[in-house]
Amino acid sequence: MPHEVLVPVGPPVRGEHRAALLPAIVPGLTVRQWGGDLGDPPAVRYAAAWAVPDGLVGEMVDYATIAVLALHRDLPQYLPAQRDMRWSPRPVRARRDTRIGVLGLGAIGKTIVRLRQGARVPGRIDRSAGY
Repeated sequence: MPHEVLVPVGPPVRGEHRAALLPAIVPGLTVRQWGGDLGDPPAVRYAAAWAVPDGLVGEMVDYATIAVLALHRDLPQYLPAQRDMRWSPRPVRARRDTRIGVLGLGAIGKTIVRLRQGARVPGRIDRSAGY
């Protein structure tokens, strides 16, 4: 197989992670970091880049909102009771006592955090950091 070169576009930590893992999976693959030394540019065969498709941010915000509300109101515990046709009330948690974790602060994560901070959706975000 000819020597293949992949250039991940994005934060250096992602490029370093891919450089550590991918050559063991794809023999002969060299991973170089975007913005760094590309070596011989015509030798670069692949670029790993991703742009959020239109509409996906809104859909993921909707999904995150319903997931937070379902967990905050103990929906996973109510569903079996509903299936068994029995009422099993659960204590109501105060919104301030619900903590939300958002993994990643790209286009989707940042929007979820920003909307959560101004919304009446339960949960608090104590701090945010992206890696």
